[in-house]
Amino acid sequence: MSPRAPKLRWSIVGIVAIVAASAAGAGVALVVPVPEPSALSTPRPDTIVPVTERAFADERQAQLQVSTGPLGSVVAPRQGRLTALTCRSGDRISSGTTFATIDGSPVVALATAIPLWRELGAGDKGDDVRALQTELARLGQPVQADGVVGRDTIRAAGAVRGVQPPETNDLTAVSPVDFAWIPAHEVTVGECPGVVGAPVEAGAVLVGLPVPLVSARLSTFPANAAEGRRVLRVGSVSIPVSGDGAVTDPDALARIASTREFLATGAGPSEDKAIPVLWSLEDPVAALVVPPSALWDVEDGSACVLAADDRVLLVTVLGSELGQSYVRVADGRSPDAVRSAPPTGRSCR
Repeated sequence: MSPRAPKLRWSIVGIVAIVAASAAGAGVALVVPVPEPSALSTPRPDTIVPVTERAFADERQAQLQVSTGPLGSVVAPRQGRLTALTCRSGDRISSGTTFATIDGSPVVALATAIPLWRELGAGDKGDDVRALQTELARLGQPVQADGVVGRDTIRAAGAVRGVQPPETNDLTAVSPVDFAWIPAHEVTVGECPGVVGAPVEAGAVLVGLPVPLVSARLSTFPANAAEGRRVLRVGSVSIPVSGDGAVTDPDALARIASTREFLATGAGPSEDKAIPVLWSLEDPVAALVVPPSALWDVEDGSACVLAADDRVLLVTVLGSELGQSYVRVADGRSPDAVRSAPPTGRSCR
C-alpha cells in the first residue's frame, strides 16, 4: 500500500462524518417545530363579549308607490284688477297669508278641507263651516270648530285678513271672495301666470302649482320589523306613516312632492311612480347589542342569552344589522357581557 492511502481513507471518512452530521441536524430541524410568528398566529376567540347599548330605529329600505293627480292652481276669488302678486317659482305660499291684492284689497290663501263656496253669516251651519273653523283655529285664532257660525268665527276670519279691532266688530259675514283656496297648509309655486296690472276674472289662474301628489303607500313591508309607530324618510324629509303603510295627510303628501327624490322621477299629471325611502321607528328604542351567536332557542321574536355571570336570560329580539343582534332583556338586570358561544342545553323560558 502506498504511503498516501491512509490519508485518502481518513479524508473519505471525514467527509462521510460531516454528511451524516448534516443529515442528523436536518432531521432534528424537521422534528422540532418552529414557533409561528405572533403576527401570523390566529387568536383564540374570546367567548366573553362586552354588551353595549344603542338607540335602535330598525331602519329598513323600502319602496313608496306614489300617484299624482291633475295639475292644480290658485285662482282669483273675484274679478277686478290684479294690483299685487307675490309669486316666484319654487317659493311657498302658506295658508293664512296674503299673496295678492285685487283692486287694492288682500287675497288670503286658505287651506280648508272644503273650499269656501258661500257667504257665511251668523247662525249658518254645515261641514264647510266646521272646515273653516278648524283652519282658523290651526292658525291660532280663538274659535271652536262646532260647525255653527258665531261672532267669534266672523271676527277670526277678519283677523286672518288683517282686519284689526275694533273694526272686526263691524263685520257681519265671511265672504269667499276674500280667500283663495289652496290644497295644503303650504304649497310650492310652479309658475306665475298672473300679471300685475291686468284685469282678472273670478277663477283666473294667478299661481300654477306643480304636479300634485294625491296618494302614497309602501309597496311592500320589510319582514320581521320591530313593533312601534313608523316614519318614512324621503331624503331629509320625515313623514309619519299609518300602520298599513299609507300617507294620507295632504301636507305630508305635499312635502314628499317637494323632495328631490320625487322630482327626479319626472312624474307627470295622473301617473304612478316608485321612489326609494327609509322606513324606521318614529321613536328609537334602547337596545343591547350582542353577537348573533350568543342567541339560542330563538322563537317568536324572543331568545335566550347567557350572561358572563352565568345568568340565563330571556330577551326580545328587536332586529339585526351588520352582523349584530339588537335585543332587550324581558325581565331582570341587563348583562354587562354575554358568552358568544354558550352551551344551549339550558332554557330561559
